[in-house]
Amino acid sequence: MKARLLFLIPFLMFSVLNASAESFNVIYFDPDGNMMKIADILSEGKKFLASVDTNVHFIVIGNINVLESEIEKLRPQMMIVNSLYYLDNRDKFQFQPQFIFEREKDCRYTKKLVQIGNSIRSTDDLKNKVIACSGGKTSANRILAQNFDVAKVLAVPNDIDAILAVKFGQADAALTTDTSIGAFGAISPADYDQVKVIASSREIFLPVGVGTKFTKDTVEFNRIIKAFQEIRNSKQGLLFLDSLLMENVQTDKGIFAMLK
Repeated sequence: MKARLLFLIPFLMFSVLNASAESFNVIYFDPDGNMMKIADILSEGKKFLASVDTNVHFIVIGNINVLESEIEKLRPQMMIVNSLYYLDNRDKFQFQPQFIFEREKDCRYTKKLVQIGNSIRSTDDLKNKVIACSGGKTSANRILAQNFDVAKVLAVPNDIDAILAVKFGQADAALTTDTSIGAFGAISPADYDQVKVIASSREIFLPVGVGTKFTKDTVEFNRIIKAFQEIRNSKQGLLFLDSLLMENVQTDKGIFAMLK
């Protein structure tokens, strides 16, 4: 896992250092997303936004620590963020939701609490166990609130790293998605056969496109939002959706009201 993270961090910093606060910056951050294809997300996102305006800078960040260190410098006028990050930071950054992604005609998904092997029989056995989660303890408690309170959490950079932490003995269980479990199968087929689901989370909303406290150029912002609303009408938009493992966006304000 360490070798993989050393590869990703310079790549992420490269995408950040090619932008400035004076640019119209759009940041994508979703540690639950298709992080094994992060280069494709960056490439297709850049092409899609360049079809709207070549002056827009698209930045993909897969590590919460990088995001927190760079966001005030980059001053993104638009962000596409994991819905849990949205909930935790909407007041701080004055997020204004504009659209939410959709997959299989649904804007929600669940995460799985998994182990490798059979040492944990139920959630009752998790006392004093370590759970790896891409969002840290706040997100873990928010996701699993209906099941139990999480005692020990290992915060990891993104979703697939949670299950890798279990493989390498750094955690007893991982809070992860079906997408990441599938990607883990490609990395470690033998361990994949030993993955067991302990519990499923409550439903979580897919990533949200938002305005921020840094949004100043409302003309450009509205142009980009319109392009997302019509994303399926564009060949480049369809390629971007495919890289994200998404199918469309929803703009129903009733859905935004349910983001809690």
